[in-house]
Amino acid sequence: MNAETPDLAHTVDAAVIAEMCDLAGQSQYRVMLDTLVTSTDSDTAVLINCLQREDWTAVAAAAHKVKGAAGLLGMTGLQQLCKRIEAHAKSGGSVADVANELQRVAAANADHVIERIG
Repeated sequence: MNAETPDLAHTVDAAVIAEMCDLAGQSQYRVMLDTLVTSTDSDTAVLINCLQREDWTAVAAAAHKVKGAAGLLGMTGLQQLCKRIEAHAKSGGSVADVANELQRVAAANADHVIERIG
């Protein structure tokens, strides 16, 4: 999975980010972004637990949750990664590298967005 995602860290949707900043204000958007990154850390812990138990339904559900929030905030790299995790989990495919990759992409996407909005 890691080989497929090296550039997802900087993949964002500038139009969605601009629209969210217009609708919510830049400072509120940053609060939402920080909340997403914090919750992704928590969701990663859930994913690790689910991976250890081989509970693919719960892995898919956690990935789906992050995918939706990431899409809403324009963090398309994180959204794409979660979409892949969800699909792999539903098909019983390997998601062994998921925890580290999820944290890396979430943090890097957030940093990239913050650079874009100032």
